[in-house]
Amino acid sequence: MDDLVDNLKKLAQQYSIELSKIRDKINSIEDVPKAQALVGKCFKYPNSFGCNSKWWIYIRVLSAEDTEVTTDEFEENSNGQIEFNYNCERYYNTYCGNSSYIPISKEEYLKAREALVKKVIKQNKRKI
Repeated sequence: MDDLVDNLKKLAQQYSIELSKIRDKINSIEDVPKAQALVGKCFKYPNSFGCNSKWWIYIRVLSAEDTEVTTDEFEENSNGQIEFNYNCERYYNTYCGNSSYIPISKEEYLKAREALVKKVIKQNKRKI
C-alpha cells in the first residue's frame, strides 16, 4: 500500500510540473500579442520619494520580444536629478496591469523630452 501511495505521489508531482509548463506556455502565447500592442505607445508614471515630492517618469515602448518590451525613459526627480535611460527591458504587464501608468500621446512624450533636453543644455551652458 505504501508503494502505491508513493507512486501516486510521484505521478501527481510529475503531472503538476507538466501542467505548470503547459500553463506557462499558454500564458506566454496569450501575452505576446499584448506586448506587441504596446509598441509605439507612451506613458507617464507618477513617482515620488514620499508624500511631498512627486514627479513624472515618461516612457516610450520601442519594441517587443515575446513578453518583454524595450523602452526609453526619462525623468527629473524632485531633487532636480535628471535621468535618461535607453533600451530598458521590462515585462509587458508593467504597463498593462498597472493603472498608475497613464497612456499619453507620442506628442506629449516628445514635448516633455524636448523640454528636459533644453533644460540640460541650459544648465550645461551656465556651468561652462
